[in-house]
Amino acid sequence: MGDIPICIDISHHQGFPDFREVRDAGVARMIHKATEGTSFVDQNRAENCSSAIGAGLCAPRITG
Repeated sequence: MGDIPICIDISHHQGFPDFREVRDAGVARMIHKATEGTSFVDQNRAENCSSAIGAGLCAPRITG
């Protein structure tokens, strides 16, 4: 399994992780849950995705 990239799934419950530390622990990708139902939008998502990308993690941008 050493060739399989490690991916984490985060949401507002994790707050604002230190993505450089996450990267250094061997994580290569991050998925961030953005919504819950039709009324909740995670206000941490933009900052977390930006920080993850800045740390060199692949964070997919899904729109639409």
